[in-house]
Amino acid sequence: MNYYVRATGNNRYAGGSERWLKIRKIKRYGYGYVLGVRINGQDKFVAIRKNGPTENLEFAMGTWPNLQPVTYKNVIEGLNEHSK
Repeated sequence: MNYYVRATGNNRYAGGSERWLKIRKIKRYGYGYVLGVRINGQDKFVAIRKNGPTENLEFAMGTWPNLQPVTYKNVIEGLNEHSK
């Protein structure tokens, strides 16, 4: 299953894109996770807290363009299962 992240609100242009970006990597880091995406041929990263809100981020899963909204907890669980 593919998972995607999109910046909203104040983060919309900070990372270089407001499009849905495929999450390519997940790494446990301190009190949260770092998600890896690729924008214009460059690897970029976004950090999310394990039990905190993910303001200004939206998550989805599925195949493009038929994405279904999910919570960040679904993304973490799904990507952790996939990486085993």
